[in-house]
Amino acid sequence: FFSSRRRHTRLQGDWSSDVCSSDLYRVNKVSVSAFSTNFMQEVDYKNVAVGVRLPVGMLGLGYMVLGVQDIIKTKEVPVPGTLRTVYEPNGQFGYENSVAKLSYQISQTRHLHLGASLSYYSTALDTVKGVGYNADIGALYKTDVLSFSVAFKNIVSGQNVAYTDSEVPTYNENEELRLESVYSLEYMMGDFSLYGQMKIKNKDQRMLR
Repeated sequence: FFSSRRRHTRLQGDWSSDVCSSDLYRVNKVSVSAFSTNFMQEVDYKNVAVGVRLPVGMLGLGYMVLGVQDIIKTKEVPVPGTLRTVYEPNGQFGYENSVAKLSYQISQTRHLHLGASLSYYSTALDTVKGVGYNADIGALYKTDVLSFSVAFKNIVSGQNVAYTDSEVPTYNENEELRLESVYSLEYMMGDFSLYGQMKIKNKDQRMLR
């Protein structure tokens, strides 16, 4: 998966949070959370979020980053006197994918909460780097036993992630940030709850040169 330095992954991956900004209504005054873990002793994941109650509405700031360091880079070397080639180590490189969000939420009623977020995407794979921007909107309707939420990600059409390569000045690619919608339903039964989620992605995402 990481063997090719040119094969950068989609920024809008499934690892990013599906919690919409309308969830900020839960914050009383100020809320701070942080989380860090390591997968398979290789992949580092960190998440930090801050929520603040304003005179009107709520303000939230979140940052998520996932990365892998010390990935072995290889080169193809011919075996003298044969037609075979072998691969030998040729240094190391890293991969990092991050998302930063600035969110605002306002409660229309005790049950209905609306939110919007500005998103900044960044990725780096060896010498290839990409950055992009977009926006999300969401709504949450919650009662004592039932809650339903909907979130629309990357609602600004035509926004791309621009990739550059510090070793190849002419390298230039753009990845379209596709529209994505997430629908969630939760039914609470005392100490237990039933939860379901459906995610719909626009399949027209393309890499543009």
